Amino acid sequence: VPILAIIGAMVLLFTKNDRRKDAAYIAIGFSVLMYGMEFMSSALEPLTGTAEFAEVLTIFSNPFVGILIGFVVAVVTQSSSASIGILQAVSAVGAVSFSTALPLVVGINIGAMIIVLISSVGSTRNAKRAAIIALVYNIIGGLVVQGVWSLLNALFHFPLADADMGYVSVALLHTIYKIIIAAIQLPFTGALIRLSRVFVPEGEDEEKFQMLDEHFLKTPALAVGRCTELTREMAHLVEENVNRALAVVENYDEGAIRQVNASEELVDKYE
Repeated sequence: VPILAIIGAMVLLFTKNDRRKDAAYIAIGFSVLMYGMEFMSSALEPLTGTAEFAEVLTIFSNPFVGILIGFVVAVVTQSSSASIGILQAVSAVGAVSFSTALPLVVGINIGAMIIVLISSVGSTRNAKRAAIIALVYNIIGGLVVQGVWSLLNALFHFPLADADMGYVSVALLHTIYKIIIAAIQLPFTGALIRLSRVFVPEGEDEEKFQMLDEHFLKTPALAVGRCTELTREMAHLVEENVNRALAVVENYDEGAIRQVNASEELVDKYE
C-alpha cells in the first residue's frame, strides 16, 4: 500500500496527462483508505478481549439498535462507503458476526439517503422525487431483508448468523444486499414513482421539459451536452414558431396567434 501511494504521488508530480493524474488520485485514495482501515483495526484489536467491548457488540446484535447505529454513522460521515469502511475495520479483528453486520449495513444505506434528501432541497421537483424514491427504496428494501432474515433465522438458526465477518465478507454482504433489494423492488418501480408524486405533487408551474440544473456544473461534460441538447430543442421550436407566424400573416387565425404566443413564452424559458 505505501508503494502504491508513492507511485501515485510521483505520477502527480511529473505528469500533465489528465488520465494519468486521475489514476494517480485513485491510487493515493485507495492507499489512504487501506491505511486508515488497517490503522483502525490495529487500534481496536486490544479491545476484542475485554468484557465491555463484548457487551457493546451484544447491543449491536439487536436489529433495531444495529439499524439505528448504522443510520447515525452514515449521517455523521455523510458517506455509505466511509461507513462500510469503518465496519470493515471493526470486523477485521473478528469482532462482528453476520447477525450484527446485516442491520448495520441496512442502517448505513438508509442513513446515506438522508444526505441525498437534504441535497435535493431547492432543486427541481424531479430531483426531489428522485431523492424520495431513493429513501423509500432503501427503507422498504432494508426492512424486508432484515425482517425476512430475522424470521428465518429464528425458525432455522442458521450457522451463518454467528459467523465472523472480515474485510471481504462485509464487502460481499453489502454487494449482495444491494442486489437483493434491487431485485425485490424492480417490479414496483412504477409504484415508487407514483408514491414520489404523492410527496411532491405536480404544480401548475412545473416545467414540461427538463431544464438545466446547477448540479450539472459538477460534471462539465454533462453540462455542455445538456446545453447543446436544449439549444437544439430551442432552435427547432423557434423554426416551427416562425413558420406558424408566417402562416398567420397569410391566413389570420386567433387560435394560431395564441399558439404562437405560447410557443414564444416557452422559447423565453429556454433562454
